[in-house]
Amino acid sequence: MEQERPNTVFNKVGIAMCILVGFLLYIQVLIMIPVQLLKPEWIENINFLMALNGISYYVCAFPVFVFFMSTIKSKKEVEKRKLGVGKFLAYFFICFAAINLSNYVTVLFHTIIHATTGIELGSVLDDVLNKPDVIIVVTTVILAPIFEELTFRYLALNKLRRFGDKTAIIFTAVLFGLFHMNFEQGIYATAIGLVLGYVACKTGRIRYTILLHAMINFTSGILPLLVDELNSPIGTLVYTIGYFAFILIGIILFILMVSKVKLDAGTEPLPNPVKTAILNPGMLVFLVVCVGSMFLTLIMEFVGGIMK
Repeated sequence: MEQERPNTVFNKVGIAMCILVGFLLYIQVLIMIPVQLLKPEWIENINFLMALNGISYYVCAFPVFVFFMSTIKSKKEVEKRKLGVGKFLAYFFICFAAINLSNYVTVLFHTIIHATTGIELGSVLDDVLNKPDVIIVVTTVILAPIFEELTFRYLALNKLRRFGDKTAIIFTAVLFGLFHMNFEQGIYATAIGLVLGYVACKTGRIRYTILLHAMINFTSGILPLLVDELNSPIGTLVYTIGYFAFILIGIILFILMVSKVKLDAGTEPLPNPVKTAILNPGMLVFLVVCVGSMFLTLIMEFVGGIMK
């Protein structure tokens, strides 16, 4: 089977991501129009919005994305390796540290804006993860990890590994961050995407990254809500101690393990991977759409802060 040229592969991945995002948004608008007319109160219902996002992504957009990705001929053979419990837990702690430390970038930005302008920016997740309802837990801990890992650490990553693990890991991590379409989630999604991408390359097994993703979503998103629901000083203290302990353990493990990282150079390493990856129509359109959405979300946060 003849391999496709690198710029063609990256262009097709960019187009596939555009199709995924475009189809996802199209289905959401298609459903939201009659809902706005017939049941406008549903627009404020978080469970409805989570269900809508799930239907539009998992049921409608994802199969189309899979079909288009199947047209990309290039694929490096993936070697399967097992990951021991100790190593798995080590990567969990590193993921936990990565997602929470990178989130402090957003906290710092909000603090600076508030200190200089007096405007208090809201958080995208505050409007979503505010109560541990069943549909939120199922979506956050089960469905999102499965479909996002299949999208980025299986389909996209494996199509790009022939250009080297480093290129594939960084590129898919950035795609993962951009896909969230807001700076807050984009920053920590990129950070955790780097760790999950490495695990996927190291093991060749998607089940490890799905489980890691699920555990991170639970400990970083759902567990704090459960602690708040308990309204227990002791529970809050235990969670706080565990939170900082996990971050510290993750930092220490990262320092100890980073020097041992070995990445496959791939069968076709690129002399200029950034240029090859970005300078093509599919990827440029995806970048414009996602970055534009990020700035639009940021502007809406500023407007919301001013109107408070």
